[in-house]
Amino acid sequence: MRSKMTLLCAGVLLACLAGGLTIMAQGQGAAAPAPTPPPDTAALRMQYEQWRKDFKTWGRWAPVGQESKGTSALITPEKTAAALKLVKNGIAISLAHAEPQEVAADVGMAGLFHRVTNGIDWNPRPGWDNMRNPIHVAVLNWMGINIVECLDLEQAVQTARRLNRYEFAITFAPLPVEGGTGSPVNPIAIF
Repeated sequence: MRSKMTLLCAGVLLACLAGGLTIMAQGQGAAAPAPTPPPDTAALRMQYEQWRKDFKTWGRWAPVGQESKGTSALITPEKTAAALKLVKNGIAISLAHAEPQEVAADVGMAGLFHRVTNGIDWNPRPGWDNMRNPIHVAVLNWMGINIVECLDLEQAVQTARRLNRYEFAITFAPLPVEGGTGSPVNPIAIF
């Protein structure tokens, strides 16, 4: 199971990297023509569907249809206490990016902070256009894993190097949004 999870994570990371590189290559200029799907798209879609069967955790923590904390159920009081023992220096570092309020060269209108309800995902590569939110569906729905995205890790890396310690406690709390599937958070790394 661990090797399957490692393969899944590697696949998701590669898809994210490919999507990010595609976005960077396109820039924010005029819309580029839709790229042609690579020849292996059908095989990758089949692999994606197989991962759905292999990694879905529905019913693991509560019967299907009942409220469940998903993989957050694995965060026991003992694990929380162990994480807090990682704090040695009391140095707290925000991992959040400042939320942009104005359009700029590197922030388009869609990048401005405002409350949204749906529509916030991307497809990892051409040929997946009819599958909405494949990465989020796999991670949130199938596996029940909460997602924290787009962290600013620069200061945490500098602090870890300076202290020569690469473990730290991390804490954050999302806003309680009724019916929401995501929320702004301010993750704090505490060394």
